[in-house]
Amino acid sequence: TLNTAYAILSGLVGSEMCIRDRFLLEAMAREAGVEDCAVAHDAAWGFDIIGQLSGSPDYPEVDVAPTLSASGLECMAPELQETAELGGMNHSDDAVCRELLAATLAEVKAKNMSGPYTKEQLQAKYGEAWIPSPRFPRVTQRSPEQVARGEDPQKVRAIDDFTRSCVNAATGQSFRGELDGVDELAAVASQVVAARLASGSPLRDAGGDERELIAHPSWEVPGEGAVVAQALDLSGAYRQVAVRTDQQRFSIVACWNPDSGETEFFELTGMAFGTRGSVSAFARVGRTLQIILHKLFDVVVTVYVDDFVVVEPAETAQSAVDTVKRVFKLLGWKEKDMDGTPSAKCPALGVLLDLSMAHEGLVRVANKASRVASIQATIAKALEEGQLSRREGEDLLGRLVYASGQTYARMGSAAASVLREHIRHRSPELKPRAIWALRWWSSFLDTAQPRALASEPCPHPYVLLTDGAVEGDQSTMGGVLVSPDGRMQHFGAQLPETLVARWAADASMKSAHVIGQAELIPVLVAYFIWARELELSLIHI
Repeated sequence: TLNTAYAILSGLVGSEMCIRDRFLLEAMAREAGVEDCAVAHDAAWGFDIIGQLSGSPDYPEVDVAPTLSASGLECMAPELQETAELGGMNHSDDAVCRELLAATLAEVKAKNMSGPYTKEQLQAKYGEAWIPSPRFPRVTQRSPEQVARGEDPQKVRAIDDFTRSCVNAATGQSFRGELDGVDELAAVASQVVAARLASGSPLRDAGGDERELIAHPSWEVPGEGAVVAQALDLSGAYRQVAVRTDQQRFSIVACWNPDSGETEFFELTGMAFGTRGSVSAFARVGRTLQIILHKLFDVVVTVYVDDFVVVEPAETAQSAVDTVKRVFKLLGWKEKDMDGTPSAKCPALGVLLDLSMAHEGLVRVANKASRVASIQATIAKALEEGQLSRREGEDLLGRLVYASGQTYARMGSAAASVLREHIRHRSPELKPRAIWALRWWSSFLDTAQPRALASEPCPHPYVLLTDGAVEGDQSTMGGVLVSPDGRMQHFGAQLPETLVARWAADASMKSAHVIGQAELIPVLVAYFIWARELELSLIHI
């Protein structure tokens, strides 16, 4: 009888996890000292997606009020319904629309949503006050290697636009969800590496206290593969988080059917990608799971949305991964079926965490080869066709900026600025500057070096001062390097007139003024002069 009751309650809130699992989540959270006391209740009965969202003591507090009231959103319902019905007619590629609809129906089969419904059926259920959000396709080009393996040249992903439907405007934030991104993952990995190598040495803990770490005699002297990692990914994580039943009328998506020539409506049973409420809800759930794993099970894990990355010494890694999987199973969270074991080279968050030199105290972060190949395929297609639409440009720019962030020096701001200019002009035709930017990115991604972090950075930084000047016909530059021990080195020179003239004539630049180049070149010169001395050192520029 109890199991039947649990199943009925789970169905009412649209969650894949039964209420029984929520009681266990609440007990574990309390034992682990989670301060967000309401997270288990909200996970059981559903999270808000409009209105002022609940706060969380685990994140910095903010006060961002909704710009649209719930009643105001409901008043707009008839107009938004009509817009959603007509919006699908703007899709010109029927093949892409069919793939989008097929992906939507696959979600229905997986019980992540219900439908399709007609407008009349939803009005019979909710009256006039239901809000549809348009679902559109995001198309990315697969790499030549993926195509050679038999995969389709294009990958179509469903994106639900809750901004266009004004649902996000009716949502207020009470905290800023600071997720563990690549920087945090690299920092945690660096600390684990330092701890693994620090037998008999002090290590500063999270509270700022120094603790002496002594390795057990059974642990061998660290060698290659001393520290490893593995990423665990929850399956459709947002869909495993329920929406409050009285707000499900705001969680409806509209998808165009090119064969019938009509818009079909689907009701999500869990949280949707694209809503502010989803990000807020899963940030709270993810942080709660992370604290439970830290405090109750002594597992080192970072959390970025639905990606849980375990970083451990090789001797304890498999046990830690098995523990995380068991905790997920106990709490009813479904994982993706992923092969693999803890490895010194771990793909996670779209990057490759390289711990193969952990025994030398080095952590490296690089872009995954498949990500680079996919970006290169998109760039090649745009250059071949001579055009890049606004939506394609925005998508490509986001991927490029993220990819450049995983490389040494994080270069690319000038080329990114040119692409932003192309996107603002709205015309898909590629102008010479945009062509230059795409070619620059293509060349850069092929040669960019991965980021590298030393597990024991220099406590006293180097200080590098550089400057350039353009006064009349003369251009000069110079630099000073101050070492941690106070030693000073310097250089200076007048720039050749031929080089300055070349800068001024560069078609990729907006103006003939070259002060920007004059200020950048001493940084490059400093790199060539002092690269070996500065390698893996902390530098203030």
